[in-house]
Amino acid sequence: MMRLKKAITKSRPALAAAILWLFLAGLTGTAAAQDLQRIAAVVNDEVISGFDLEQRLALIVSSTGVDASGEAGKRLRQQVLRTLIDEKLQLQEASEFDVIPDPQEVEDTIQSVAEQNRMTIDELSETLSKSGVNLDALRQQIRAEIAWSDLVRRRFMSRIAPGDEQIDAVMARMEANAGRPEYQVSEIFLSVESPDDEEEVRRSAMRLVEQLRRGAAFRGVARQFSQAATAAVGGDLGWVQV
Repeated sequence: MMRLKKAITKSRPALAAAILWLFLAGLTGTAAAQDLQRIAAVVNDEVISGFDLEQRLALIVSSTGVDASGEAGKRLRQQVLRTLIDEKLQLQEASEFDVIPDPQEVEDTIQSVAEQNRMTIDELSETLSKSGVNLDALRQQIRAEIAWSDLVRRRFMSRIAPGDEQIDAVMARMEANAGRPEYQVSEIFLSVESPDDEEEVRRSAMRLVEQLRRGAAFRGVARQFSQAATAAVGGDLGWVQV
């Protein structure tokens, strides 16, 4: 896997499922605007529409400032569609285990996003609306994040209980490092599922780096593209000593 601090990556769907068909090439900005209800993908009998795709794309552009024109826009649209497919698979997997996102937790997360941007929810909704984005696009993304996080926690976290020796080692390291400089670190993490994917992931990472150099917001890019758990907080790893 690939982890690059302050920039990076995107992967193929991590779950196996039957994707019946996928339309990528024809979804240019103009065509999508003319026919938002066309089918962009079908994931286990659930449809991702052209409208879903364009809404998420507009959300990303609004929150990160990335360039969605020309060839860069075509590549971004394909990347966004893969993300929507991943989320659909994650929601389906969560549903199999009766993991349903709490609506109040979804709304609380939207409130947190608004506060991070020094807005109220109404102001956030109005800002998104000016970019042609319905707040439901953000709501759907958050639902998928919460469902997958809850599923992983329910299935695996109970098996990961640190022992006394591990706790003592961490405490000793903290005491030894007391007073040393700390750095606030953020990340964008992209997974390489197989050696065949490495070059494509690397290209995706470099495209994100280029967008960041052009002024795209790191927090927004991390939230939209990072595959780490820190994506929910804009890639923030907190203060660390190096």
